[in-house]
Amino acid sequence: MPSMSYATSWQINEKYMERKVVKAIRRKKVIPEYVYNLRIKDNHNYFANTILVHNCDDPNGAQEAVSETKRATANAWWDQVWSTRLNNPKKDVRIVVQQRIHENDISGHIMNNDTEGDWVKLILPMEFESSRKARTIVLPTTEGKIWEDPRVEDGQLLCEERFSSKEINAYKSELGSYGYAGQFQQRPAPEEGGIIKKGWFQWWKDSTPPDIQFVLQSWDTALTAKEMSAYSACTTWGIFYDHNYIENVILLSMWRGRVEYPELREMTKRLYFDYRDTGTIRNPEFKGRPLDMCLIEAKASGDPLIQDLAAAGVRAIPFVPNKYGDKIQRVRLVTPLIEGGRVWLPAKSPKYERLLPYADEFLEAISCFPNSESRDLVDTMAQALLKFKEGKFILNPKDEIPISPSAKKITVY
Repeated sequence: MPSMSYATSWQINEKYMERKVVKAIRRKKVIPEYVYNLRIKDNHNYFANTILVHNCDDPNGAQEAVSETKRATANAWWDQVWSTRLNNPKKDVRIVVQQRIHENDISGHIMNNDTEGDWVKLILPMEFESSRKARTIVLPTTEGKIWEDPRVEDGQLLCEERFSSKEINAYKSELGSYGYAGQFQQRPAPEEGGIIKKGWFQWWKDSTPPDIQFVLQSWDTALTAKEMSAYSACTTWGIFYDHNYIENVILLSMWRGRVEYPELREMTKRLYFDYRDTGTIRNPEFKGRPLDMCLIEAKASGDPLIQDLAAAGVRAIPFVPNKYGDKIQRVRLVTPLIEGGRVWLPAKSPKYERLLPYADEFLEAISCFPNSESRDLVDTMAQALLKFKEGKFILNPKDEIPISPSAKKITVY
């Protein structure tokens, strides 16, 4: 230990700078090059090692997760205020450190709009998830290789020396599944899903598609293509019999986008006549067939769209969602069908270890509900399954009695 010495230290306080005398210095085993312990009032700025830091604590607070207005305000602040704070855009960088509270919080907003891949995403869940293994950039210590999370086993803790299984289980109990997912797993919803669990969906693992008996297309439409507006979305579903001659339903295609009304009208026509025509690579294993029913939610742009499409030869019928309750109530009405194994998603051949891209995107959005910005996809699924239930296309698994398909008759309502 070095000899006793005296030095002067200046501590930054909220209201003034305070002069203190250092009476002793003790050597630590590891001394970082720079150490800062600054208390900065509100969201003020400060210099650290000649770097101007724009301090912003919790742009999305955990208590604001359910407020669409507050999320939109935070995202507008990010786009219109924070984006202008760079002193030298060619050299300066922005760093965001945040817990995840919603699919469209600041972090989600950034990733959704990172079309050029400019942002480096360092996502380190407390419990390792191999499907989300973090890979960043080449670092001075990686010898020309891209850095990646060194963990290999699912569930492996990030730093067991600091957070053991005992502490983690306590946090899970205190925070609940959503709180733990956001603060420790860096995802806006639990991995297994929120109201709808990922494991409830069946995977179709066959190069031959099922023999489709009935095709229903479901639309949720938005008014405009403005960035802050909702998406329009469409999912197409097919009824088929399983080996017990019980009706099941499979996702045949999915489309989602922000478009103005003329584009929406054209996309509706395209998918009505060929539900595979989503603008992406078609799945050759699933051949298209004519629709038997097209549902469009009867609100916003839905009502005029239904009338307008009639002149183009598109026969669509309105779906009135309010009679089934709000979004969450509608989803809860159809969860027994999903949990009972009646809803299928197509897997990718030849190994069938992953879903087809559109099915995977759909599942990720659905599993985040109600903590999801993709409620449009949830709406399309809910109204399709509610229509199937209403018309007795598929029943609650606990009510289903297997009978011969020759005794069954599908009726269009």
